Amino acid sequence: MRVQDLVWFLVLGFVGISLNYLFFFRSLELTTVSTAVTLVYTYSIMVTVCAAILLREQLTRTAILCAGLATVGCFLIAQVYDPDAFQLNRAGLLFGMGAAVTKTVYTLITKHLLGLCRKLWSTCCTFARFDPTGGWSAAMFGNVR
Repeated sequence: MRVQDLVWFLVLGFVGISLNYLFFFRSLELTTVSTAVTLVYTYSIMVTVCAAILLREQLTRTAILCAGLATVGCFLIAQVYDPDAFQLNRAGLLFGMGAAVTKTVYTLITKHLLGLCRKLWSTCCTFARFDPTGGWSAAMFGNVR
């Protein structure tokens, strides 16, 4: 494994673990659980689109249909049709979407790393779950309880 591959693993840990948790936990504080989780899981749609654009993966009609259905499902789960149930504010939306974007980046970088170290997939899996930031995400906002 090359040094630049290790840099990718550090980015993976920082973006995919630390920033993702930071954004997700802040979203949970600022919105309801169903809203926060729904915002985060829009990442599957983002991954589908980004994989087609960045990784040149084929975007089939079935994938487009499924992404559309997933979007409708996200709206239904978050109960956007019910103003009393759907609690969203600008900060909650930004943190929730930040969690979705970091999860998307995590997925795409993992795909890239698996291509680099196919023979070392167990190493890739280990590093992918490693948080190299030493708890920076908790310290970034203070209020560690």
